[in-house]
Amino acid sequence: MGKLRHENSSAPSRRIRVRLVPTIVVIAAAIVAVQIVARSPTPAEPSFDMLAYLDAQVANQENNKDVRCWSSTCKLQMFLTGAEIAPQAIAVRIQAHTDLIDSVYR
Repeated sequence: MGKLRHENSSAPSRRIRVRLVPTIVVIAAAIVAVQIVARSPTPAEPSFDMLAYLDAQVANQENNKDVRCWSSTCKLQMFLTGAEIAPQAIAVRIQAHTDLIDSVYR
């Protein structure tokens, strides 16, 4: 019986150690994380501007090729709106533009 009491008396100290170790690890990790964040430099602005690059590429394409053809116009409109344009609507628009141009030249 003496052994049982001795083993039982050490059980609370084991419980304290079991709880104390994870607590110390969490506190140490938090301190290290704060130091890492405090030492890290502010991020630099990206030197490459993707939007400006794409805009320049589109401008170059427009200068080198005729993008005013009906198929390119329809593709661009479908891309910008995110919607399909029915072939009948394309035909109606082409006819309306043709009629408008005819009326200007008369």
